[in-house]
Amino acid sequence: MKIPQRGGKGLIEINIEPGYDVYLDGKHLGQTPIKELKVASGRQKLIIKNENTEIVNIRFNVWSDKLNVFELPTSKKGNIEITTIPLRCSILIDDNDAGSTENGILLIENLDEGEHTIMAVAGGKRSQTAVYVKNGETVKITLVLNKK
Repeated sequence: MKIPQRGGKGLIEINIEPGYDVYLDGKHLGQTPIKELKVASGRQKLIIKNENTEIVNIRFNVWSDKLNVFELPTSKKGNIEITTIPLRCSILIDDNDAGSTENGILLIENLDEGEHTIMAVAGGKRSQTAVYVKNGETVKITLVLNKK
C-alpha cells in the first residue's frame, strides 16, 4: 500500500452532516462540513466527534496537490405503505411489531434497503409476503388475510 509523502500540501473535504468537530493529527480543523481546506500531506489521524462521542477515528491519507475527500457510508433507507383487508390488523416486519392498520394505512419509514418479511394478523387470520425496499422509494402493498 502506498503512503503519501509528508512535506507537501493537499486539500481535504469532510462531507458529513453539520455540527461535528474534526481533528487531524490532534489539530482542531473546525466543524463539519469542511470544504477544500489546505493541510499538510501524509498519513494522518482523523478524528470526528460530537461532544465527547467519537464517530470516526482512523488513519487518513492526505495526498499532496489533490483533493482528499472523506464521507461516511450512508445507509440506504426506504419505506413501506401497508393496507390490509380487513382493517385493524397487527403488522409485523421481520418478526418485530410495527403497529397496526387501525386507521386504514400504516406507513413504515426508514427501513434498511433490502428484503423484509411483512405479516398481518387479526382474529385468527394472517397474510405474509416478502417485500424488497429500495433506497428513497415507498413500496405500497395490500395484504388480504386468510385463515391460518
